[in-house]
Amino acid sequence: MDCIQYVNSKDIRQYLYNIDYHLSLDQMIFLIRNCRFISVDKKIVELLFLKEHNENKILSSVRNDLYYAELLGISAYEFIDGTVNYLKSQIQALKETNEDCFYQIEFLLNDDMTYLPYKYYKTYQQCLETIQKNTRLLEKSHCFKISKIKFSEATVAECILSNDFRIMAIESYGTPCPFDENAQQISLPIPFKKGDLVKINFYPYPSMNYSLLSSFKFVFFGYKTDDVYKIGQDSRENDIPLFGHFFDDAFFLMEGKPSSFILEYMTPDLSVHEDRKLSLVSQYVKGQIDLGKLYSESRYLDDKNRLDSKKNIDPVLREVYY
Repeated sequence: MDCIQYVNSKDIRQYLYNIDYHLSLDQMIFLIRNCRFISVDKKIVELLFLKEHNENKILSSVRNDLYYAELLGISAYEFIDGTVNYLKSQIQALKETNEDCFYQIEFLLNDDMTYLPYKYYKTYQQCLETIQKNTRLLEKSHCFKISKIKFSEATVAECILSNDFRIMAIESYGTPCPFDENAQQISLPIPFKKGDLVKINFYPYPSMNYSLLSSFKFVFFGYKTDDVYKIGQDSRENDIPLFGHFFDDAFFLMEGKPSSFILEYMTPDLSVHEDRKLSLVSQYVKGQIDLGKLYSESRYLDDKNRLDSKKNIDPVLREVYY
């Protein structure tokens, strides 16, 4: 079974194909569970296929959420069954009509950042039918969120629905999870080298709890593997802790940024101030320029950016602030 196709990053995916990498059962389960571009129903089908065609071995990637060095000793079948049943229970909890609950539709416009409220209904099916019939809304929307809400205004379940009506992510807050969501961690070979410009790409579907995030750009510095976990260091992240320099008024060391293997190469736009500074740091990390050059060029770019900002500011505000 080809589970490399479920790697979220197109660059890591292609790299694994290029080196003819063979996934372990742990890795295949992880990639299906964390894939951002297949539906929840598809995940269930693929996980059950893995169970049918693989031996029931103890998984080496599922660990104690309190002491990470300790394996839980869970078998593949137990973990797959627990995951599948959890997903099915969440779908049931979302769709099941309750007298003390109502449903809300929200939609995300193409290239927008925030879900916009639409309408309220009594059942999940009414929400689905409304979306299916509203061709104008479908044309302009990237995806939808359907929330099940108690009259006390507490959200009890919600899902992200693609514009072809597939549930891409689901959360039922009253459904007990058999395993800690971060209990399974793996590592994969990745193509990125120290100093490469990379981005964490949050597309195609955003989290239910956050607005749609743009790509997070930084200079790649390092990557922790399973060797770190063997000494009992708790990463408390979804898969691999990454290290790098990113832009936030200045450059900071970034540690433990979860990626779900959505790390990709970034092509800098040299008309953008942030990208130009990241390009400088990349050159420095790779040894192509020295620290003095990095400092002087960064100061020049900062000064130029401030001057450009002054040109674009309202004349009245310019007098006040400058």
